[in-house]
Amino acid sequence: MRLPTQFRQKQLLYFHQQQEAISVYENAYYRWLTCSRVLQSLMLKSRPWQLTLPHHNTLLLPLLFFRPNRVIELGLGGGNLSRFLKKIAPAIDLVTIEYQQNVIDCFLKFFNPQSQENRIIHADINHWFGHHSPDGHNWIIYDIYQQPKVANRPPNTLLQLLVTTLTPDSCFSINLPEPSAPELTLLLKQLRCWKSSHRLYYFTVARYRNVIIQLLPKSWPINGAKAVSESYLPPKLIPPWLKCWQAGKEG
Repeated sequence: MRLPTQFRQKQLLYFHQQQEAISVYENAYYRWLTCSRVLQSLMLKSRPWQLTLPHHNTLLLPLLFFRPNRVIELGLGGGNLSRFLKKIAPAIDLVTIEYQQNVIDCFLKFFNPQSQENRIIHADINHWFGHHSPDGHNWIIYDIYQQPKVANRPPNTLLQLLVTTLTPDSCFSINLPEPSAPELTLLLKQLRCWKSSHRLYYFTVARYRNVIIQLLPKSWPINGAKAVSESYLPPKLIPPWLKCWQAGKEG
């Protein structure tokens, strides 16, 4: 997502140039993180737990149907998802894996105003999953910043690895920034082959280029997008989130 015009009046809080430029800015109301000048996270300073980017609502749609107790979040960014999850369900066992130490440092210094206790692991995801079993974690959330597309991109070996770790009762949520139509078609076909025990849904995000893919257990009684009564979600969020769910497509 490119930086909106209304955030041009800003103060630079942090800048680090490595493989890509990571910056933290703020104005009177918001604080945000950019990678290579692309907006990654946006925090409302008065309510830091509030989701501010539409694709994050779509990424968390499984909350309509179940109460996760153990979650692995892949990619930290500015911590939008972790702040929201910990607000609505403080008892959730949430583990976040982030490859870049400076992103972790930015979160701890600029995006954790309530000193929330987070289990953040600085590790390469392939290496971590090669040495740890995700047994007991019933939700994997893939929200990793990806550099602009390059020719001859290697196959989705990481996604394939992650899909193979799913149990029949666990779900997998994937954020894809700006996939082309052929890439999306191929990935949906691959996901169906890799995990036939799960239903596959995908969602486009209005005014954004993100595509969100949800792999949900076939055992879940979704029944036309009927939310479970014991959802963690605040009641006011359920109607708009259901409307968002109903706009998706089954792959």
